[in-house]
Amino acid sequence: MAKESFVLVSLQEDKAKALAQVISNDSCRKILDYLANDHDTTASDLAKTLKIPLPTVHSI
Repeated sequence: MAKESFVLVSLQEDKAKALAQVISNDSCRKILDYLANDHDTTASDLAKTLKIPLPTVHSI
C-alpha cells in the first residue's frame, strides 16, 4: 500500500481558492505528492520520474 501524504493548510479564503485550483490538476497533485515524500529533485528529473512534460513542470 502506498504511503499517503497529508498537508496542513490555511482555510483563509484566498489561500483556500488557490489550493483548490492546484489540487484539481492531476499534474500538480503528482508533483506535490512526490515532493511531500522528501524527494529533492530538479525540474528535469521530476518531469522524467513522473512522466510529465518539462514545460508542464515549469508552468506549475
